[in-house]
Amino acid sequence: MFDKILNEPDLFGIVCGSCSENGAAVEFDDSLSLNNDELDDAKVLILKPDLYYSSGRMHNPPPSPDCLILVNCLANGEYGLYLIELKDVSDTKQLKHQEITEKFKTMTEQFFVEFATIFSSVNYGLIKFYLVTTYLKGVDYDKKIKTSHLDTYASLKPLPLFGKAILIEPKPSPLKIV
Repeated sequence: MFDKILNEPDLFGIVCGSCSENGAAVEFDDSLSLNNDELDDAKVLILKPDLYYSSGRMHNPPPSPDCLILVNCLANGEYGLYLIELKDVSDTKQLKHQEITEKFKTMTEQFFVEFATIFSSVNYGLIKFYLVTTYLKGVDYDKKIKTSHLDTYASLKPLPLFGKAILIEPKPSPLKIV
């Protein structure tokens, strides 16, 4: 799948080397890195959907999440798919679930449909949608989430993708992918 993405002009232009924005970030397990701390490009590929859905490419683009991370699980021939929205916020009121959900819907209803020949031809062992925030960084995140707007995400309707129903899960920054 990685070769197909790299050979697709519209996707090659949105490949990047990291997933971070302001204070929110995704980190990777050492098993996904090379000796010099760079990601192993045979195991991990990061795309920036918000570069694809930009006003420079199209008139009135739809909202989209910050990162699409694909992990090639070489041993079992499956892929992990992580769709990530990054938010550097001090207050959860800035995390309007309708706006965040629309970003993920753009991917499930448009992006993966447009590039179905690439993305639907593989097996996914894991598909996760994450909202990674700097909110409550360094405190008991799971306990505090129950008293914030982030608790709303647990009750939202899951989004369908490749025959699975996926919830958007709020997580503290940095999120570590293994």
